[in-house]
Amino acid sequence: MMQYAITIAAFLSGAVLAHISKNTAQIKRIVNNYLIWFGLPFLIFLTLVTSGDIPLLKIFLFSITIMAVIIVSYYLLIRHRPEEKKTKASMLLCSAFGNWGYIGMPAGFLLFGDKGLITAAIMSFGSALVHFSLGIILSSHLVNPDYKHDLVSAFRFPFIYTMLAAFMISGFVSFEVPAFVSAFSRTAVYLAAFIIGLTLRLGKDKRPFYYTLFLKFILSPLIFSIVLLLFGFPKADFLLFLLLDRKSVV
Repeated sequence: MMQYAITIAAFLSGAVLAHISKNTAQIKRIVNNYLIWFGLPFLIFLTLVTSGDIPLLKIFLFSITIMAVIIVSYYLLIRHRPEEKKTKASMLLCSAFGNWGYIGMPAGFLLFGDKGLITAAIMSFGSALVHFSLGIILSSHLVNPDYKHDLVSAFRFPFIYTMLAAFMISGFVSFEVPAFVSAFSRTAVYLAAFIIGLTLRLGKDKRPFYYTLFLKFILSPLIFSIVLLLFGFPKADFLLFLLLDRKSVV
């Protein structure tokens, strides 16, 4: 119960700080760098070491497949919309890709424990790969059909490397994690909640609201369910994936 209270308090602290201070860029940069380079990968590493057997490869292949299917499906639907080209590109990326990292991982940990955390982490990793490759290509094509994307740029996102290192190293080590180290690693959850509060901005959504709701809350769960069945995940895991997808809305 305490971890829920701390997470909520961290989120509210970030929201209050963003409201009373106009100069939060430095704080945001420091916390972001810590989470990307150490905090979240360290939490994932310790969780993998102590959590037992989790089908990492299966979840990773699912993450790549589901995000590719969703981004292509959304592209085919959105490209014929009457909105401006840049608005359609924004609709595509924001509807297809949720925040599996800063929202998904804390939510997964609080709602489903270690399994939820690992699932959200792998989904974040796979989502980032698809986002910075196929996602950028298709969204840019909506703005400029002649756009040529350098796929190397997909691998310039440092979070991809830190998460990959956490997954790989955890496969070669096994040890009992001291309680104080485990407690320290969980501060990443609270800092992620703080960042979400710090970056929260309330205002009118310029994207077509109802169409975005249709994509995110009707079409996306349908696609998720079909692909989960094709991958043979047990029905008990459907709730985990679908709730995390809803929790990761941008």
